[in-house]
Formats: sequence, structure tokens, C-alpha cells
Amino acid sequence: MSLTGTVLAGRYELAEKLGAGGMAVVYRAQDTLLQRPVTVKILRGELAVDDSVVKRFRREAQAAAALSHPNIVGVYDVGRQDDVHYIVMEYVQGKTLKEEIAERGPLPPEEAVRFARQICEALRHAHAHRIIHRDVKPHNVLLTPEGRVKVGDFGIAGAATGSTVTYPGALLGTVYYFSPEQAQGGYGDQRSDLYALGVVLYEMLTGQVPFEGESPVSVALKHIREAVPSPREINPRVPPSAERVVLKAMAKDVDRRYQSASEMLRDLEALQRQLAEWRSARGLPPVSPDARDRTQVIALSPAGGEDEGGQSTLPGVRPGEGLGAAPVRARGRRGSGDEEVPGVAAAGREAGGGAPPGPEKRDEGLSSHEVDPGDFGGDLYDLDGSAGHRRGPRRHLSKTTVWIASFAIFFALVGTGLFLVVQWFEVPEVSVPNVVGSGLLEAQTKLAQYRLGARVVSYDFNAQVPNGQVIDQDPDAGAVVKANRTINLWVSKGPEVIGEIPDVIGFTWREAKIALETVGLIVSESDFTYAHSETMGRDRVLSQSPAAGTSNVPKGTRAQLVVSLGPQAGTVVVPNFIGQTLDQARLLLPEFSLTEGAVSVRASTEPDGTVLEQSPIPGTEVAAGTAVSFTVAGSGGSDTGGDDTQQHVTRVEFTVPTGQASQMVRITVTDSQGERTVYEHEHTAGYEGKIDVTWTGSLLRVQIYYDGVLSADYTVSG
Repeated sequence: MSLTGTVLAGRYELAEKLGAGGMAVVYRAQDTLLQRPVTVKILRGELAVDDSVVKRFRREAQAAAALSHPNIVGVYDVGRQDDVHYIVMEYVQGKTLKEEIAERGPLPPEEAVRFARQICEALRHAHAHRIIHRDVKPHNVLLTPEGRVKVGDFGIAGAATGSTVTYPGALLGTVYYFSPEQAQGGYGDQRSDLYALGVVLYEMLTGQVPFEGESPVSVALKHIREAVPSPREINPRVPPSAERVVLKAMAKDVDRRYQSASEMLRDLEALQRQLAEWRSARGLPPVSPDARDRTQVIALSPAGGEDEGGQSTLPGVRPGEGLGAAPVRARGRRGSGDEEVPGVAAAGREAGGGAPPGPEKRDEGLSSHEVDPGDFGGDLYDLDGSAGHRRGPRRHLSKTTVWIASFAIFFALVGTGLFLVVQWFEVPEVSVPNVVGSGLLEAQTKLAQYRLGARVVSYDFNAQVPNGQVIDQDPDAGAVVKANRTINLWVSKGPEVIGEIPDVIGFTWREAKIALETVGLIVSESDFTYAHSETMGRDRVLSQSPAAGTSNVPKGTRAQLVVSLGPQAGTVVVPNFIGQTLDQARLLLPEFSLTEGAVSVRASTEPDGTVLEQSPIPGTEVAAGTAVSFTVAGSGGSDTGGDDTQQHVTRVEFTVPTGQASQMVRITVTDSQGERTVYEHEHTAGYEGKIDVTWTGSLLRVQIYYDGVLSADYTVSG
């Protein structure tokens, strides 16, 4: 059943359906209170009957709401309305990483590493708050039009993995990214998230997942038993050092894997710098964070592919380096000589990923002196030089040929000199460091070390980031810019505070919710607790936290309310009605499961109709349904005086809300004659009705219900 048009918690109006999975249905919605678009994820009805799933869904979503990071989809609220369990999240425009890979195939290494670094930063923030994602996959990674990564479903995955065994489609969508320990039914920790990130990076670099099968079980067994296929065998353009990161992240032995997101992030940042340096060394422009990489063809001179000692220098890996990997021998395509290629076999041995990749084949269509800039790991030319040294008969050169060659050499030397002069005066490029989360002074110092300036764009309130720390930066960390560039910073002013918390004790919980949300607190029914009360009517607030009068409470703090269930069945304690009007007492009697008894009048200086005495007296414990007798002030006689017999006519109007095709409308009123139902009919959504109600006394209470749910409750004076 579609919930389009439904309003949750009185503020989240569901608009279009964005998608559905094995666990939940996702809607785009409008927060009518803050006037902003949001995403609402609603737990499927068949899962909502499982208390364990619901508890984990709520508990872990509430934990995820504590996360605040530029690369994490924010969770704003979690709640329940009737049988609908929902989570309210940040609305992110863009597409998923899975859709990006499906459209483009393998991503350029620079772009893949940049995306992986942002995902890793999100995981590092979550792990620091002891939250394990457990469902890292491209489907849960959103890409904004500006090129920023947003990781979603933090914590919610914990609830998903508990029950997806009954939903094969949902399980199959996750098992491709399972770690071996998860595939064996074990508990996944932060290293399981890093394994899944390794799979995601593998898929970005190759365009396919490492293990496929006809069933979830067969895929899971491959994660447990089979060595990870070499990414470079699938896509020769994958740099050896990128392959090393993938294979280490996907090591089957958790102790040989990256032990923390910070450790993996260091290697990704180093790899990103190496790729940027390789592009810079070849005169290629840096890849901007929001640009889509385009394939380019460049001429490769011997100086660009071989050092003075004759070794092949591979982009992204300096000779003898490779993020700490030990060198191995890789044989050239046609030559018989061996060449040291850093960063390949060590990763395979460390990750338990099998033998090092063999020789790659060049893409057809490229000449022997042209190379795609993404082809970082392949043999760029004959390693033994045999292709360029074919021996033949010696020939004598003519004078003309000698003169032409001399002029060519001269102009080549002049051109080289001019190039070196330009390079000498050219401003160098640097990789922007990550300063998000640092104090402002620390961020300025760190940027200065990279020959970069800093400019504070604004100081903003933030409930999660302490005062003085950097919330965001532009350009992002890892972007390659010219030295002396100014980096824009957004700095936290800490949480915005509330001057004073209002007193809502005695309010109905709906009235309390509106009053507390108005000053900036978050009020969700999921945070309510309930207790019986002999002195407070049903649905009224017994206690509140933060307490009334508390000052300097951060905006966005979640309020806790204890709501009355009314007196326990069987016996009730008679409240004090003395000093109230008789009509007020009559309205309160049903809330305490009491009825009205005899009413007598006595001359008094109090206003007519004021309760002077009652029986039973206040504080007496009586059976539910006991009649309470009153003595009220009046001008004499044995009844209450003119108020009880005076008739009034009030028009009650209503509009049936949208969200369902039709609803049952019931209107009840309470006057001096007691409570009664005056209207009960079924109408279609949007129907506008009005009725005239005749009543007696000085006060009329009107209650309007739609399908049994109270929608309006107000009083009218005579």
C-alpha cells in the first residue's frame, strides 16, 4: 500500500516513492516544520511485526543520528506512527556509485581512489563513534553533482543483516561485499567494513565484483575459500600500488587486513598523491574533484618511461617503492629480460591473494609510442629494448642528412632549455591536506606547511562539532592545487543553545511536543515512556527532560517525556476538584474513571458554580466508576442554578485529511449532561463537513476522530 500523501509525526509529508528494498521503502518527503526536503525510510510491514528487528532498527538508527560528517548522509529523526516505523534522513540529490559504475564501467584510477578515500573518511568517523556499518556497498554510496561522496544506511545495516535471510534479493545484493567472517556467520567488526571497502574499490577499478555465483551461498563460499582475482589481470590500467591496497583490504585473515580506517586512509592518501605526481610529471592537468575523467593519449619519450639506470619507472610508484611493497620480477611482453615492478607481489602475499599477475596485453589501437594515462601498471615499451635495436646493414649518411640532423638536434636543445626555464618559474602543485575536525589554528598551521593559505568563510552552529573546529573545507582533501592557493574553511560555533526550557508538565503530549519543538528541541514519540498515574489524566505529561527552566541547552537535543496512562484499572485516587468550576470538574471526571454524583447548591461569596466541597474527599482510593458528589456556590436552591439548563448552539466544522481513500469521522462532545457522540459517518479524503451541536452548561468540549485517531480536541465557552 502506497503511503504517498501521508503526514508522519505531524510534519513529514510523504511525496514520491524513490525506491524499495528487502527491508524498507524509501520516500522523498517535505519537512513542513523546517521547510526542507528529506528522505523517509519506512520499515516494511512484514518486518515490523518482529520485535527484535524493530528494536534494532530504532536503536541503531538513533545511534547513527549522532554522526555528523560531510561524507555521511545525516539522520534527523526516528519514530513510529501507528504501525509505521520510519527514519528521517538528509535528502541527497545525485546518483548511487553503483549506477555510476554501471553507466561508465571501470572508473579512472584517480577518480576511484578519490571516492574510496571519502568513503574511508566516513568509516573512520563512524568507527570512532563505535558504529559499524556492516553493509558497505556501492548501492549505499551517493554521489552529489559536486563530486562529493555521501555514505548512507549507517547502523541500519545492523538490522538488515539480522533478517535478510528471508529476503533472497536483499541478501544477494549484500553478499558480494561480505567479508569471509560475515559469510561464515560470524560477527563483523570495523575490519569487515574495510574488507567491503576493498571490494568496492575493486569494482570501481575493474567494473566488476571479485566473486560472482549463481546463488548467495556460492558467492559466500568464494569469499571464504578462493583467492582474490588480480584487478590488473582484468584491467591492466590499474596501478600496482592500487592493487596492493585492494588486496590488503581484502585479506582473508583479519589480522593481515588493515586494522583501522585511519591506516587504510593513509595508504589511499599516499596513492592519491602518487597519481597526482605522475600526472604532474607528464604535464597533465590535475583531476579536479568534481570533474569526470576523460581518456587522453600522450606521447611517451624514453626519458618519461626509463630512468638513468635503465629501470622502468611506473607512474604512481617510485623505483623501489610502492606503499611499502616488496619488488617482484615481471617479464616484458616480447623481451627476455626481467624488470623490478614495485607494489604487486608483496600485496598478493600479504593479502593471501595468490600469485602475482602475469604480463598484460596492450589495448589494440594504440601505437607503440602512445599510452592511455590510466595505463599505470602495464609494460610501456620493450623492457629489454630489443624492439628499438634491430640490427641491419650499415649505411653511409649523406651530408644533407647530417645537416638536417644537426639542425634538429640544435632546435631540440633550445626547446629543452626553454622548457626547463618555464619549469623553473612555474608555480608548483600541492595536494590539499585534510583539516576537517582540526582546530582553526591547527588547520591554518597545517595548510601553511603545504604552502597554502586559509580563509574562514563563516562560523556556523553545529550540534556535533565542538566550538572552534573545522566543519568543512573547499577544495576537498586530496585535491591538487597550485601552491599559495587559499583554502576556504567553515568553522563550528558549537551547538546553538536554548535560553530556557518551558514547563510542559500537565500538558497533553501533543501540546508538549509543539511547545518543545518550537524552542528547538527534538521530540519524538519513540523517546516517550509511559506510566500509570492516580493524579494525572491519560496522555498528559508527568515529567520532562530537560527540566523546565534549564538554560543553555543545545538546540537539537532530544527531549524525554513521561506520559500518563491514567490510573490503574480497578482503583483510582480521587483528585481535588475544590476551587474549580463544576463544568471543569465534569470534563476531568472521565480522565480519572469517575462519574458525577449528586450536586447541591450553597450560598457562598465564591462565584456561582465553584466547587466548595466534594465527596469522596481528595486523595481517597475508590473503585473505578465511583460517583463524586459536589457542593457548589450558588444563590440557593437544590441545583446548580441557571448554568446547567441554559442551551447553546455551536457549529463544528471538519475536513477529512488526505492519505487514505476514505475515513470514518466521529465527533463527541461533553457538556453539563455528560459525554455523547453527536456524529459518526464515513467520508472520502478532502470532504468538508459541518454540524450544529445543541448543548447546556457553561463549557463544551469537542473531540474529532478520524478512523479512531483523535485529531482535534478543544473547548467552547457558553
